[in-house]
Amino acid sequence: MPPDGGVEPGPFPRDPHAGQFEWAVLIPGVGSQVVLANGPGGSIFVAGNHNGAIDAGDVHLPAPTGQAIAVLKLDARARPLWGRSLGVGASLWGTNVRSATVTTSGDVVIGGSFVGTSFDAGTGPLPAVGNTEGFVARLDGATGATQWARSFAGGGEDDVSTVAADPWSDDVYVHGEIAAQAVGGRWQPGYAFLDRYDASGLPIWSRQLEMKVSWQHELAVDHLYGPVVTGRYYGSLVVDGFRLTVDPGDMEGNLAVIGFAPDGRARFVRQLFDESDGFHQRLLAAPDGHLYISTTVDESDGIAFDDDHVLTGMSGLDDVALVRLTADGARTWTTVIDAERPEAPKMLAADAEGAVYLLGSCNRAIRFAPVIDCDSNDSFLVSYGPNGDYRWSTYVFGTPGWAQAIAAVPGRSRLLVAGEVLGAASFGGAELQGTGLFVASVVTGPAYANPLPPPPVVTSVVLEGVLDGQLRQGGAGTLSVSGEHLAQIKSVRVGSRDVFVANATNNLLRIPYAAPHGEALGPLRLVLTHPRGQLGVTTPLQITPIVVSQSGTDTGLGTFASPLRLCRDDWSTLARLGDTIQLLAGNYPCEQRLVLRRGVIVKGEGTTQTKLGAIGRPFGPFSVGYGPHGTTQFLQLSFLSSASDGAILSASSVDLSLRDIDFLSLSAFGLRLDRGVGRASLERVRYLDGKASAIYSNGDIQIDGRQVTIQSTISEGVTLRAGRLILRDSAITAFRTAIEIGALTEGGPLPHHLLLERSTLSAYHGVRSYHANVEVFDSELVGIGQPAGGYGIDLVDGSATVARTRIRGFMSGLSRSYWSPDHSGNVDLDQADVAAAGWGVVFGSDRTGALRIRRSMISGGSAALRLWGSFASVDLGTAAETGANALSSSPTGHALLDDRGAVGAPIDAMGTTLNGNSYSGELRGPSSTPDLMQSAANVVRF
Repeated sequence: MPPDGGVEPGPFPRDPHAGQFEWAVLIPGVGSQVVLANGPGGSIFVAGNHNGAIDAGDVHLPAPTGQAIAVLKLDARARPLWGRSLGVGASLWGTNVRSATVTTSGDVVIGGSFVGTSFDAGTGPLPAVGNTEGFVARLDGATGATQWARSFAGGGEDDVSTVAADPWSDDVYVHGEIAAQAVGGRWQPGYAFLDRYDASGLPIWSRQLEMKVSWQHELAVDHLYGPVVTGRYYGSLVVDGFRLTVDPGDMEGNLAVIGFAPDGRARFVRQLFDESDGFHQRLLAAPDGHLYISTTVDESDGIAFDDDHVLTGMSGLDDVALVRLTADGARTWTTVIDAERPEAPKMLAADAEGAVYLLGSCNRAIRFAPVIDCDSNDSFLVSYGPNGDYRWSTYVFGTPGWAQAIAAVPGRSRLLVAGEVLGAASFGGAELQGTGLFVASVVTGPAYANPLPPPPVVTSVVLEGVLDGQLRQGGAGTLSVSGEHLAQIKSVRVGSRDVFVANATNNLLRIPYAAPHGEALGPLRLVLTHPRGQLGVTTPLQITPIVVSQSGTDTGLGTFASPLRLCRDDWSTLARLGDTIQLLAGNYPCEQRLVLRRGVIVKGEGTTQTKLGAIGRPFGPFSVGYGPHGTTQFLQLSFLSSASDGAILSASSVDLSLRDIDFLSLSAFGLRLDRGVGRASLERVRYLDGKASAIYSNGDIQIDGRQVTIQSTISEGVTLRAGRLILRDSAITAFRTAIEIGALTEGGPLPHHLLLERSTLSAYHGVRSYHANVEVFDSELVGIGQPAGGYGIDLVDGSATVARTRIRGFMSGLSRSYWSPDHSGNVDLDQADVAAAGWGVVFGSDRTGALRIRRSMISGGSAALRLWGSFASVDLGTAAETGANALSSSPTGHALLDDRGAVGAPIDAMGTTLNGNSYSGELRGPSSTPDLMQSAANVVRF
């Protein structure tokens, strides 16, 4: 029955079941941008733009002369208790209601924006500069009297998008965007903010967020941990030490999910690599502690999560996606709603039983069970269980009219829906006539026929027209399910997707199915939902990778039974984020460039079985850097040749993983990364008898290698112009330099980093670094080439830490110099064993550099240790920690050579021997002996 005083909108069921409307009420005079919130004792708060007289029950509000906002409190049966108008009589050109929330004391807080020079929310005109200004107002829940209000007037397009009550206090969180600098200079142009206010409206803290907000519902409050926000960011996002980045040139940006503690400190920051251009994200913190995000994806542009799961749409248009996350932002499950035309999410709600409800807009058929055939300005409502199983769906159709807000009613198995009607609206089939704001009630709990029908029985599942039952990732076909009692099937999940059931009979289900790109490999599993529950079916059907063979064809289906060929130019359309290209054993002498989207896996059957290229013929190359974010992987392959610019290359930001890869006798780079930012992981990678750098990068790349073997006969081993290089358990032999990292810059911190552990470098130069921090542990550097003339470690404007490492065969074992006087550089040696033809260690610095050596043996023909420049300190041993170092030179050289031409900082050398001789006290220069040579009146303290 409709509530007392409500309007009977049509033949609603008297015994409604799940997903059916039980009543709806129309309140004339309240128009667009309706918001809704549950109040205490089952009461309901609604608000919207006030565009006409409101005469409902005991509430009488005259029509405003201009723009205004109406706030009403209804009882549990939708009877009006009180109503208030905000902004009546003000100089306004527009109002926008974005969000409503109810505090622990039962007050209602409204957030939105207004356009004009004055807006009175009940406490007097709020500050405004004449543009769009955000506002928040708190009203007494019992009387509707305004307790406090404030505006956000930054001088641009400002807005309050979401308000949310704190469950443990009477405070409220406010989220929005300031388009220009606000009071106190806290916000920068075009960025979001998150504020916390106490019950009296006084600010507790405020956070600036370098991200853009959508219209509403991007703030939620986890009842255990605190507020959570989402939004789209561009370039980079830094929050309390967490840092996220977006590809340079990515105009769509990425989504971020940020969890805060109640005191405003960030708990977690999660990045969703979202390549869609949608701007519709909605956020919910459910009572069970999980988070939900709804946004839009399409077949080409989707979302890659940090667990490598890929979520894409089911067509080339915007599909609504629903994502369930843990309380700290980790993905648990995802689903996508398949529709003929673009849709968008509007709002999310959840109940204490774990069910989630999604309200969205639709324009054409949505393939629920049954199909909802929308028109423009229509709305759908769908429910999923806590495990992602489809429960039911319904709709609100208008002429025009649309639903805009939902709220789960605690403990009553009901969901409230609110929105606008302009003429007529259909609620799951029953109509409501009139114009104004509507509130409707939907039954949420399950209810089926009694007695229950018998459970379905599945006897066979086949893929129509495909005898082998194989379907590749990204492939399409129709599943034919035979059995008994199949007509009662309410929904079907195939693999990871809910799909439309076509032509269902008692004995046959035909299910058109497009395997998503990135679908899990292996047996295809069905879950059939029916009145008695769910039936899981592991089918004989198989999802395969995109299979390629030496004898494959362009007409192949891309399965093991029907493989494709590799040498083709359309891989960017065939393989997408999350797909695996499986190269069967054979040789693939492809000479054209093979363009791959990011996040594709290329996998062979072993380095001796799957071979790319041919001697004397260039291969490819594989070119990576297109499409959504994801880690592109190359596994178990050999490259016998390469193009002139490399075997694997990227000219944009990319994440790569190479494992069990051989580059054999290449005349060019094995891996070339020209621009952008990203990461590359290498494990058991060999570059043998090559004629160029095995790895060459101009971008800001982090490379992490383990068990990497490089033999470059005429060039460098690794050339990294910017970024970070980590090598463990590796060996590099190079004609010139084993590792070259960094570039000369003016001033600032050291942006480049080399970490070498348990590795061997054999080259004319071991390491040459520019403006970099170098760390070498448990390794060996050996100079090759005659005569010895290179550097073991050459630092220009950099720092080094060397421990438990042996350096042999170079003219200079370790040399530190400076190109820019603004760069300080420290060198720390511990248990180093250095022997060089010329200088063991050369340390030159300007003003602030420091050298520390402990438990090391250093020898050099000219000098074991040569010092120059205006360094801050040289510590070869102190009274608190003796050095235990041994410095030695040839008879014509010096163990310690202080080559400074002017008086500088003293040298501490307690416990250090010079050519086997021990000293005590102080030695002051100038002096010249085989043990010590001092060019000026400097002091060495023993």
